[in-house]
Amino acid sequence: MPISHVAQSSSKPVGPVSSALQPEVDRYFHERAGVWKQYYEASNLKSHIYQARKDRVLAWIDELGLPPGSPVLEVGCGAGFTTLCLAQRGYDVTAFDSVSTMLDLTRQAAADFGLQNQVRTALGDVHQLQFRDGEFQLVIALGVLPWLHSPQVAIREIKRVLKPGGYAVMTVDNAWRLSYVLEPTQCPPLRGLRGAVSRSLRALRLRSSPPDAKLSRRHSPQQLDHALKATGFTKLQGATVGFGPFTFLDRPLLSEANGTKLHQKLQAWADQGVPLLKSMGSHYVVLAKVQQQQR
Repeated sequence: MPISHVAQSSSKPVGPVSSALQPEVDRYFHERAGVWKQYYEASNLKSHIYQARKDRVLAWIDELGLPPGSPVLEVGCGAGFTTLCLAQRGYDVTAFDSVSTMLDLTRQAAADFGLQNQVRTALGDVHQLQFRDGEFQLVIALGVLPWLHSPQVAIREIKRVLKPGGYAVMTVDNAWRLSYVLEPTQCPPLRGLRGAVSRSLRALRLRSSPPDAKLSRRHSPQQLDHALKATGFTKLQGATVGFGPFTFLDRPLLSEANGTKLHQKLQAWADQGVPLLKSMGSHYVVLAKVQQQQR
């Protein structure tokens, strides 16, 4: 099943984000730029999950041992936290985003840390990157593919701008994350009932529609793996990261502190390879390498 479909049901995939919604996606991120910045600075459960994802990616990159000065592209740089970490490691980083507000935050953060000479910014569309073929040694796209109308096109573009043997790190929102499986309004087997349940909850004012509900999509780890392989990547590492929030009928079951503790415990078990649990984190993260043509 191509990544342009969403694995909310193994038999009835849902189409990708419509291209007509892409301006609305950009507007959503523009209006919430400050909120996304807080995700990496706060100490609540959601922030811990995003920070754990970033730390996992940086640990994998450190293991690659890329030389200082290596050209790196971060697609969807957001507020620039990962970009700064890469610049601090001595890489020549291009921070790319479709939202100018995010680039403003990234430039300001780079200046605050004295890294403005190692960070450049670029505004554009990941479906049509304005960079040369083979320009980068590493491309990172964290939390980008779920918001795109054509993620497979974006993956091809990422491969195009990578050098032969270059690396990419990408993520998708896991369609089979534990918090979805446990939540009656999200569980894939109840897909046919989800709409009726959601409407009833909203009518009773027990649930509000999340602002990003129609703008992002979820994919299974297998879908991303297949998309990368079909595009000419070899998977090197793969893991799911983040557990929570823990809710029932969209109501929190645990305090932020207890939810964070449970997330950390489940993550430790997942990292140890506990069956099923290792595949049920909130985000699926992959490190892949461009396949080199054999002579």
